[in-house]
This record gives sequence, C-alpha cells and structure tokens, in this order.
Amino acid sequence: MKLRAIALNNVRRFTAPARLDGIGDGLNVLCEPNERGKSTLFDALQALFFAPHGSRAQEVKALQPHAGGAPEVSVDVETPEGRFTLAKRWLSKPAATVHRDGRLVAQADAAEAWIADLLGGGDGSPAGLVWVRQGMTGFAGGSRKDQEAALAARRDLMSSVGHEVEAMTGGRRMDAALARARSELGELVTPTGRPRVGGPLKAAQDRVAAATERRDALDATAHALHDALDTRRRLRRDLAEIEAPDAAETRRRRLAEATAAHAAAQRHAEAVEAEARKVEAARLTLVGAQGKLETLRATLAEQRGAAQEAAGAEEAATRAAADRESARVAMGTAEAALDAA
Repeated sequence: MKLRAIALNNVRRFTAPARLDGIGDGLNVLCEPNERGKSTLFDALQALFFAPHGSRAQEVKALQPHAGGAPEVSVDVETPEGRFTLAKRWLSKPAATVHRDGRLVAQADAAEAWIADLLGGGDGSPAGLVWVRQGMTGFAGGSRKDQEAALAARRDLMSSVGHEVEAMTGGRRMDAALARARSELGELVTPTGRPRVGGPLKAAQDRVAAATERRDALDATAHALHDALDTRRRLRRDLAEIEAPDAAETRRRRLAEATAAHAAAQRHAEAVEAEARKVEAARLTLVGAQGKLETLRATLAEQRGAAQEAAGAEEAATRAAADRESARVAMGTAEAALDAA
C-alpha cells in the first residue's frame, strides 16, 4: 500500500476542507512551523486506519474542533489492485466507505474489514504496518484486548527489527555493506567531497544546471508570451469596441457633427477675415481723412493769417488815403495862400 493523498474536514484546526496531494514513492517529508497541524494530520491517519467509524473513544472525540462537528478523514491509497479512496466519519452520522474510480466498493463494517485486510490483519492492530506516532510510547487507552493486541504487535515488530539490526551491524555483512557504500560513494564524489568528473553525480549536476538554464529561458519566453497574449487580448478588446455597431454609429454621428462644426468654423473665419479687411480699409480711410483734416487745418490757419495781413494792409491803405487827402487839402490851402499873396 502506498499513501498518495490525505483530506481532512472538521478535524481540530481544519474546520474547512483541507487536502494534501502529491505524496510520492520513497521518503516524503512534511515540514511546517509549529501549531500548523502536522500532528493533527497523523492523528487523523491513525484514526482512519485503526479507529472504527462507530467509535466514540476519547481519541476520536479529540479530533473534533472546538466548535464541534463530525470529524471526516479520507485518504487515497495505491495497491497492486489499483487506487482506492478510504473515508470515515465519526460521531454524527458515522460512516466508512471504500471507493475505486468513483465506484463504491465497500461501506460500513465491510469497509472496516477491507481496511483491516489492507493493513494485514483482521483484529485492528498495526501488525502489517510500521506505524510510529509522535509521543506515543505507552499502551494507555482502548480496551484490554486492544492493549494486548498492540503489545503483541509491538513485540513482533521489535523482535523482527532487532534481528535485522543485529544481522546487519555485525560481521562480514556489515563490512560488505560499508565497502559497497564506500564504492558507490567513490563513484559519486572525490575523497575531498567534490563531485567526481565523469561520474553520475557530476553528470546529474550538469543536467540540473542545463535544465535550470533551459527553465530560465523558458520562463523568459513564457513571460514574453504572456505579455504578448495580454497585448493581443487588449488589442482584440479595443478592436471589438471599435467594430461594435453602436460604437461605429456613435463615431459616424460625431464625425458628422465635427464636420458641420468645422464648416461653420470655416465660414465664421471667412466672415471674420472679411470684416477684418473692412476694418483695415476703414482704418486706412480714417488715416487719409486725418491727413486731409490736418492739411485743411493748416490751410485754414494760412487763410486766417492772410486775412489778418489783408486787414492790416487795408487799414494801412485807409490811413494812407487819409494822409493823402490831408496833404491834398493842405496843399490846396497853401496854393490858395500863395495865390493870395
């Protein structure tokens, strides 16, 4: 049996559905900070494999969140017969099911028996499974029968493991294992711990470096393609807006309005230009009139001066005529006196 996925719901801190996928072959490490639910995950697995769905034991009740609810746990396992989904629900509407490819294989007690057979024993003990729980070194909890079964399973397990450890760590077998380990290590690294040139580790590192470089290039290409796709989507959206009938009609109406406004503006500009020419002509006429006015004023001034001079001359002529008349009278008097003498 190989564990492939785990899903929890209403299990302690996991009050909403949570799922762990991607469990592969070999060693899998679950690494998270404290109080993030690692122990809860393994306690849920322990309950699914070893706690009947009808159980109301303390270890089952301990799975409930503070707010209450029915704990639910399901796992995907891979066996030589295929991939199966095992699920259990405790306390409220308890249930146990086994599905394969969405098809129900077993439920209730039949599902419990199916899971027990999968683990290698029908008495609910982990004899067919190496199962070590954090902080669980005693046998407290459960019935006397459960405790005795667990003790027997642990004795069998410890005895088997002990014999294997003794056989492995003593004599020629241990020497051969160490020699093989040193030989395989020598194929990978030099005595100083550096990857051996031409060795599989150096080749793997070179492939990793090449793959990393290729990945970076592909990331750059992907980013460029994403940008190009974003640009294409934006241009298509703009084009759709441009080609939309309502938008086209609006543009035609606005173009007609703009054309009419432009024509009106041109007519107004021509009228303004004509008025400007009239104003310029009037200005030139005014300038000419002002020049003529100045000339007229100068002529009038000359006329006034000539009139004054004429008046002066006329007065002088009058005085001269009077003087001549006086002289004539005096001359006549003188001639008369002369004649009398």
